[in-house]
Amino acid sequence: MTPSKKRAPRGRRPHRAVHTSRARRRPAAGMPEVRDAAIETGRTLWLAGLGLAGAAYQAATETFDTLVARGRREEPKTRAAAQRVVRQVRTRATGLANDATRLSKRKLGQALDALGVDQSPRPKNVFHRLGDLTEALL
Repeated sequence: MTPSKKRAPRGRRPHRAVHTSRARRRPAAGMPEVRDAAIETGRTLWLAGLGLAGAAYQAATETFDTLVARGRREEPKTRAAAQRVVRQVRTRATGLANDATRLSKRKLGQALDALGVDQSPRPKNVFHRLGDLTEALL
């Protein structure tokens, strides 16, 4: 094989140069109508897509505004219900704390009485009695 001839790689055809002397082919007679119809169809699809996006945005905006308005109507009821629950829980917690305080004072009083720490000569609260117990133990 001579060095001036190159082989095309397998599976590919060699590239042919286009002669500039040939006249360009003119489109067939019906081609401009087909082209115009394709452009118009593409434009119609584009406009339909824009219309869809606008309608979706409008529907989303209206839905959002409706939900905000509904939330504004429901907010006072929800706040009132939450405040009722908080008051009930606070009342219940206060009652339980008072019950626990009374119970612990009674049990501590019983324990101190069992240990022989007296309550005379003055009425003593729990802290005085614990002080007396500490003195008695030391």
